[in-house]
Amino acid sequence: SSAEADAVRTCATLPAMAWKAWGATRPEDAFAAVKTQPETLRKAMLQGVAAVDPAKAARLALRLPNAQFAIGAVMGDLARQDTEAALALLPLAVYDGAREPIQRAVVEELAKSDPEEALDLARKAGRIWNDREAETFAAIARHHPEKARELVETMPSSRAKALSSVAVARTLAADDPETALAWTRTSLRGPVRDAALVEIANATGGGDPVAGLGLLAEAGWRETGDLYLIREGQTTDMFGAVATADVAATLLRQWAT
Repeated sequence: SSAEADAVRTCATLPAMAWKAWGATRPEDAFAAVKTQPETLRKAMLQGVAAVDPAKAARLALRLPNAQFAIGAVMGDLARQDTEAALALLPLAVYDGAREPIQRAVVEELAKSDPEEALDLARKAGRIWNDREAETFAAIARHHPEKARELVETMPSSRAKALSSVAVARTLAADDPETALAWTRTSLRGPVRDAALVEIANATGGGDPVAGLGLLAEAGWRETGDLYLIREGQTTDMFGAVATADVAATLLRQWAT
């Protein structure tokens, strides 16, 4: 029954709730005991500490085994409260895996209030797992879409500009696909424009797969990515959405000619 299912879900969440409460009320004791617990419970304990003292939670996270997994659970709280305190943790982060969530949280927060400073920090941080500059442009576009377009257009031609332009187009498409499409068609060129069109198609094609396929046809098909290596192969599920429609076959024939 639904009542039994609710009870099962409640029981499953009780350990995490208990660790979170313990972290909020007795952080040092909770920290000493949580080291041998599964990762999910470590994160729950840290979130409890962060509800009271985000800086303390972050410092404790860096002392846990596999700190790169734990630190991400609390950095958002600390960055929102004090970006300087968050950045001060970087010297304590021994591995890039632990530095990355600290930098990501601070950049995300700065993107709301000071886009130029966010970009400066991202460029100094360099690439760890993903291209930090492109991710920062995506964050700026979520909060200041016009500023994101302005900043990316002033960049010199480079791979960083290509990646960042596609990131801006993808982010804009989530909230304002018409603006994203108009900007892509007028401001981007070559394989960067094509990659941006694919991103817009993926972002918008769920509601209108026919229009999405049209954008893919406009971009052209690239089996192995492009000279900017923006994506190593471009795939979409939109063909499945219109598999029974004549338009899919029509577009495929157009691509083949």
